[in-house]
Amino acid sequence: MNQTIKKTILFFIPFLTKIYKNKIVFTITLSWLYALSSQVYIPLPFNWIPITLQTFVIFLTAMLFGRLAFFASLLWILQGVCGAPVFFGLKSGLLHLLGPTGGYLIGFVFSTLLISFLKDLYKKNIIFSNIKCFFRFFILLMGLFVLHTFGVAWLSFFVKLNLNMFLFFFVDLVKILFISLMLKIVSSRTGCGI
Repeated sequence: MNQTIKKTILFFIPFLTKIYKNKIVFTITLSWLYALSSQVYIPLPFNWIPITLQTFVIFLTAMLFGRLAFFASLLWILQGVCGAPVFFGLKSGLLHLLGPTGGYLIGFVFSTLLISFLKDLYKKNIIFSNIKCFFRFFILLMGLFVLHTFGVAWLSFFVKLNLNMFLFFFVDLVKILFISLMLKIVSSRTGCGI
């Protein structure tokens, strides 16, 4: 197992070291973590879409676990389509995926794919080899653009575009800044190159 991933897992969530050895179980565990994080939210009085913890959790796990986070996001969507109450508000089903927030759900899948791909390129020193402190934020920012492109494009079929839709981009920008700083601190304290 990659030492960087092992140190990171030990730092964040100790019980995952045993689960990580079995990647199928680990992927299922991540998908359940996504389901739990979508239930943690802050309602907004001026908008019917709340601020959830799922962007933070999904982007953090994509940076830490790469492709496994991508597979977990696919599994999370599949569980929701099959009827498991894994989406915000314990909702599920294909109709929910095709509803107003479905673009964001699909955007999570594509953003985790992009984040894991860019992270792999960085690890192979193909990109960002001279600017290590900036790469985390840039990779997360690209994932955020993908997420919000899918989300806003799909949502625009249901409601008129307004400034409230773009508020979430700035809230998510704060989340990815926090993730970048958190990964920088963990990387400097553990010596692993996240």
